[in-house]
Amino acid sequence: MNDRPLDGWAERLTLTARAFPYPPTPKLATIASQAQAARPAPRLRRWQIAVLALALIVLGLLAVPPVRAGVVRFIQIGVVRIFVGPATASPAPVATAPPLIPTATLAVTPPAAVTPPAAATPPATATAPATARPTPTPSLLDSLTGETQLANAQAGAGFHVALPDYPSDLGPPDRVYLQTDGAPMVVLVWVDQSQPDQSRLALFEIAPGNIGIQKSEFTKGVPPRLQNTTVHGQPAAWTTGPYLLELKNGHWDFYRLIEGHVLIWVDSDITYRLEMGINATLADAVMIAESLK
Repeated sequence: MNDRPLDGWAERLTLTARAFPYPPTPKLATIASQAQAARPAPRLRRWQIAVLALALIVLGLLAVPPVRAGVVRFIQIGVVRIFVGPATASPAPVATAPPLIPTATLAVTPPAAVTPPAAATPPATATAPATARPTPTPSLLDSLTGETQLANAQAGAGFHVALPDYPSDLGPPDRVYLQTDGAPMVVLVWVDQSQPDQSRLALFEIAPGNIGIQKSEFTKGVPPRLQNTTVHGQPAAWTTGPYLLELKNGHWDFYRLIEGHVLIWVDSDITYRLEMGINATLADAVMIAESLK
């Protein structure tokens, strides 16, 4: 095969290319700057402007020391929200049990005026009969609604109601309540045998979805004691404060069954509140919490 015709064609192509004028290199930087200048500036949407304005306002407020100090901080454990600020906040008042004795029976009629004898001898002080006793204080436990048996609470709660086996002499709860505020809540109470109207131990077991804190925000103000701890390795809080309970008259209000400390933790989506006396220790509370079965 003869390759000479191909060699001549390649030579002619090379000569033609050399004679063809090469176009000048464009000024790419100038073209890019002109295109950027001609492009309209992006316009912010209304919601973007609103977000930016709100951010500027918040940053401006936080720059003021009194406002920054007033920001409320809280800890969320399950359905319980514990407010830990601001420092100037006052603790939420603890409601007392409503009187179960009609007000009319508490009225005292003043005695009739006694004319002193001529010798101005002071009248003798009347003494109460030896058998007279003060009227017993109404128990808060009697004013709560939803009292039931443990088996009924187990069936109606929709979750396993756990019981502690520590301390060994605790035994089954003396009183059981099943209340619902968006989701079931079981309250187990062990009473003080020496004072049956007083609680020795109270355990709240609250299902997810309970909206008690959404109604009243579970405001505790600044608790006198707040300590982070753990139960079975999960975050817990050792603190004080009441919880929302329903009365027999249908009203809801904050109550504390025991004047003391509270351990709060979560296990399997159930929130637990263990109320103990003022002399209770955190170590005992954790042992009770970890003994639930």
